[in-house]
Amino acid sequence: MKWIFTAFSIVGALALLSLNLGCTGVEDTEDLLLQAGFTIGIMTDAEKQQLKPYKVTAAKENGETSYFYADPAYNHTYVGNESQYQRFLQLQKQLWAARNAYTPPVYD
Repeated sequence: MKWIFTAFSIVGALALLSLNLGCTGVEDTEDLLLQAGFTIGIMTDAEKQQLKPYKVTAAKENGETSYFYADPAYNHTYVGNESQYQRFLQLQKQLWAARNAYTPPVYD
């Protein structure tokens, strides 16, 4: 009976882990952009044509680089500067490391 319970525990833990790892995506990216200091605005028609959906895009204007992220599903644009973009990359690495730091329990 203990063996069956242990087997179910392992299978359940693996299922939850795969579900958690499978949930990375748009929501995580947008949360990280906001945490990094990006501002959110309404997408213009020009931005809809120029920006790749769900990708961070760099653009230079007046010697400064700005970073844009388009979310056409909600008609939003996230805009940040160089330091905010660097912070976003740092937060992305931290999230990836936290999600991959799982160590399965050891059963005797």
